[in-house]
Amino acid sequence: TLCQPCSAGTYKVGNRCEFCSKGKSQTQIGQSRCTSCLPGQYSNFKGLPRCLQCSPGQAISSSNTSNCALCDIGQYTSTAGTSICNTCAPGKTTSVKGSVQCTNCTKGKAGMNGKCEPCTGLLHTDMEGQTKCISCPSKQVPDSNNIACVTANEVGNGPTITSVEAIDGKLFLKWTLPITNKTISHIVIIPINVDTGKADNNRLIVNGSTKTSS
Repeated sequence: TLCQPCSAGTYKVGNRCEFCSKGKSQTQIGQSRCTSCLPGQYSNFKGLPRCLQCSPGQAISSSNTSNCALCDIGQYTSTAGTSICNTCAPGKTTSVKGSVQCTNCTKGKAGMNGKCEPCTGLLHTDMEGQTKCISCPSKQVPDSNNIACVTANEVGNGPTITSVEAIDGKLFLKWTLPITNKTISHIVIIPINVDTGKADNNRLIVNGSTKTSS
């Protein structure tokens, strides 16, 4: 009998034909080897004559040609057959893996590199798609969602720190209280990082008066 050439999806080994392994394919007949899938393509079964393209929202590298991976949160790809996922533009992110497009950071959040972080402390943003949170105008503070700025109540303003001194491992503060006709029974001082706007978890509660204290 006449020998038949190995079919597409197989290759010749001695006097027999073998299926191409996962991650490889062969489109022609009578071949002695299979070829690896190109970046952005895959074959997850043996004996495929042609590699398949990853769907939008997925990517595959040249080091793993048998399965596509979903793009991580903060990344996307809108085209098929992609080898890498793109990072979202500043002020944008994705909410799920395998996204084909990015969306703006919502109000009260801002970020870079595909991440949207909540505004905290004395910072806010009242617009979508922002890259950083900003301070409120004078005499205003962020609302509970760090979106809009509202007029600060008298209780809660200040005090104004006039000096800070460390003596024998203790921290001594001097301050003046805001002008008010209300009785202030205590003062809560929350350290704020002026660069990030984030508050320290430790709160210092100091007994005070309506005028000045030290």
